[in-house]
Formats: sequence, structure tokens, C-alpha cells
Amino acid sequence: MQINKIAFIGKGGVGLLYGSMIAKALGNDAVEYVMDDARFERHANDALTVNGKPCALKSVRASKATPADLVILTVKTTGLDQALKTMERVVGPNTLIASLCNGITSEQKIAERFGWEHTVLGICQGMDAVFLNGELTFTNTGEIRFGAAAGTDPAAITAIDELYTRCGIAHTVESDIAHRMWAKLMLNDGITRPAWPTAARTEVPRSRAPSSVAALFPPCAKRLRSPTPRVLS
Repeated sequence: MQINKIAFIGKGGVGLLYGSMIAKALGNDAVEYVMDDARFERHANDALTVNGKPCALKSVRASKATPADLVILTVKTTGLDQALKTMERVVGPNTLIASLCNGITSEQKIAERFGWEHTVLGICQGMDAVFLNGELTFTNTGEIRFGAAAGTDPAAITAIDELYTRCGIAHTVESDIAHRMWAKLMLNDGITRPAWPTAARTEVPRSRAPSSVAALFPPCAKRLRSPTPRVLS
């Protein structure tokens, strides 16, 4: 399968960064940003720029969207539930799904709705993209790391690997993507959590990883279970 039509759910910094790279390689018609109707009304005519150049990538109402070859989610975790509703019209029988959302559980929610066969696990890291007032600026595009879950069709990995290669997107196919995702989560928590000077004391259970995470990555959840963080006074 060759991927020629890509639908993004999320038109922020990460979505615009990778959408613009794909469009540069395949043409603007290969990329679209699908929004629920209310969001479309608010943002369809936004004047966006990518590194100072006008962004001509189109937005599409979810109610008028058609199935894509690949759906890439680039929304904040808090917007995932709405994103799953939005993407229903663009997910067909053969549509592949890749999540670049932060955290380690978005793919589980996606698979509960659309199945594991075409869902791949992934993260993006290392980019310096800044999206502010409709202007995206970056010098480093970072990289995408992705791989298969237990139920993912290997052909999905091959097709996405080929797309990223065609588009010049730095990427690595991970043999243990769950390990990589946990490592990023632990790194992010280690950096951001101490930076919360007014954070309330919280109790973190020692017993085991949350059930949804353990179900998604059972070997990795056991191996990489982090110790209870200490709250600095």
C-alpha cells in the first residue's frame, strides 16, 4: 500500500510542521486538516504561515470528509476524545492511524474505537517548532519514532516508513516502541515535574502501572515502572 492522502487531526505546531513537510514532497492536495464543524467555522480562514511563508494547506469539515490513507493525530491529550469523533469520517477499512500525541495511552483509546490492525504506536521528539499567533517557526524538524503494537499489521509499519522516507521526515522504526514511549514519558516527567513550584503533594501508588497502560504494554510497564517521585519541600 502506498500512502498518498494524509489527514491530520490537529492543526497546531506539530501538525503544521509535518503536514508542511509532506505537502512539500507530495503536493498540497495530499494533505488536509480535518476539524469538527464548530472548529472549522472558527479556524478555516485563519491566515497561517510556516517559517514566514503563507500556508496553503486546506482544512476540511469532518461532516464532509472522506477516508484517507493515513490519519495522523497531533492534538493535545485533553482533546483526544473529540478527535476520535472527528476522525470517524476519515477512517475507512484500510486507513492507517498514527498518533503523535503526548503520553502513552492515546493509541489504546484509538484502538478501542478503530482496532489495532492499522494502529501504530509513536512519538515525536527533538523539534524546536514554535506556533504562536498563527505563525509556525522552526529550524529543527526533530524525528518520529514508531513501531508496532502486538496486533498491528506489519504492512502498516512498512507503508508509513515508506511515506516518511519519501517526504524526508527523519524517523526510526523501533523494535520496542513501548520502551521508547515510556522513556520519553519518564524524561518529560523528570524535567517538568520539579519545575512546578506550587505543585500539590500527590501520592503515587507503588503497586503497578495503571491497568490501561499495563494492558497496552505489559512487559514494558513491568520493566520500566518508575519509583514514587519525591516532592521537594
